[in-house]
Amino acid sequence: IKPYVTSHKIPTLLGATVDEIGDGKYIFRVTFPAAAEGFLEGYLAGRAGYKNAVLIAPNYNAGQSAIENFEKGFVAAGGRVVQKLMPRLGTADFGPFINQFPANADVVIAFEPGADGVRFIRQYGDFGKKLPLFGFPSTVDENTLPAEGKAADGFIGAAFYFSTLATQQNQTFVKDWEAAYHTAPGWQAAAGYIAAQILDQAFRSLADPSDKEALVKTIKGVKIVSPAGPLHFDSNNNPIAPRYIMQIRDVNGAEQPVVFATIPLFVPDASAPPLPKNIAFPKAGSASR
Repeated sequence: IKPYVTSHKIPTLLGATVDEIGDGKYIFRVTFPAAAEGFLEGYLAGRAGYKNAVLIAPNYNAGQSAIENFEKGFVAAGGRVVQKLMPRLGTADFGPFINQFPANADVVIAFEPGADGVRFIRQYGDFGKKLPLFGFPSTVDENTLPAEGKAADGFIGAAFYFSTLATQQNQTFVKDWEAAYHTAPGWQAAAGYIAAQILDQAFRSLADPSDKEALVKTIKGVKIVSPAGPLHFDSNNNPIAPRYIMQIRDVNGAEQPVVFATIPLFVPDASAPPLPKNIAFPKAGSASR
């Protein structure tokens, strides 16, 4: 829809992450651009002290972007990539790929979303030799995490939202969401809510909401505090907002993301982000370093 939206100058808020979708004019992203996020996941693994990484992601545009930017981030943090694996989307058996992990690898950086993530995490958990897992939290998404179970424990990654954030805004959001839908909200739910917040604030300040150019200008200047924290847009209409670094842990008998560090305002560039001072990475997975 990008050509239609831009040619008709339609202000558009979306949760899609693929970098090519943005136009910097009429399309506003309320989640994150994939390149900057992939760089961050790779960078975190390098800053945690790992030196030799295996990268794994499905072989389609989002997976290809993940591999490229995992590597850029990991190398920027002083590591090197020793293996890149790209199973097809919908892979049923990840065993042949896991068996290819080289002996000198000390960390895996992964992006396997949806049902692929469930199969990958569960099959990875069945292997005797384990390497620590970093990567996109969509691999251990809160909607699929119950199916992954304890095999997901130890996974480390960063994202703009988790339902476990301890802010008052998020606690209220989670309570209302669970009352309405009887399940915890995922990042897609937060994205929809954020989009509505932005439109609400923009419309309140416009004399004529049908003036598309005025609406675009107003959205560019919006600043909100959402369940995911404070947010405003950069010059390319990408959100500047916090990034929460988490590890999947067993909490009272259920796996959930536990935030152990926060980047207060993450600028979505594919470059080394300023991490919190004295950040201490917990042990990731069952492998010792």
